[in-house]
Amino acid sequence: MTKIRTVLMCLVVVLITCAFTMPPASLGSNISADVAYLSPAAETLVKFTFVNKTGATIPLLTLEGPQTYYFYNVPIGQSKFFVAKGKYLIKYPACGRDRSKNLSITSNVKFTTVNCPVVKLTIKNLTGGTLYLYLDGPVDYRFTLLAGNTKITILKGTYDYTAYANCGFVHGTKKFKNSSNWYWWCK
Repeated sequence: MTKIRTVLMCLVVVLITCAFTMPPASLGSNISADVAYLSPAAETLVKFTFVNKTGATIPLLTLEGPQTYYFYNVPIGQSKFFVAKGKYLIKYPACGRDRSKNLSITSNVKFTTVNCPVVKLTIKNLTGGTLYLYLDGPVDYRFTLLAGNTKITILKGTYDYTAYANCGFVHGTKKFKNSSNWYWWCK
């Protein structure tokens, strides 16, 4: 027991000594150098412009190549990223299925997605409160809609829907092929 106590006391003494003899991290900031160091990877980055024309936010865009990149919730329109040069496999969901394309990125490049057929809906929430609308179909959507009118854009197709409001819930199936108004009210 005395040997263990002696070893522990020595360890405590060493730790305390190190704590008081090590210079604080901020003292190192006064050191200057005439040499600038650049990462080799930083020299090979190029601008990758991604144009999302799918009509919806892309939840996950993946580039697999010399490096793997994950970009989340890529909005409709143009987004700019900086990536390492090389050959990539680009993967993203669009129009209800997974898409992929090989692309060689050797300099600044622009990539445009496919156009998906979409429908613009005006949700007329007359329930007197918040409406929770779930659409499951070619793409799954989850909407929280305040009372009044809300414009949404969805992919054309047939959806199973479930809606919850302060007066209950309803579910069914609906085909969306043209822009329209969709009315919700309580009985």
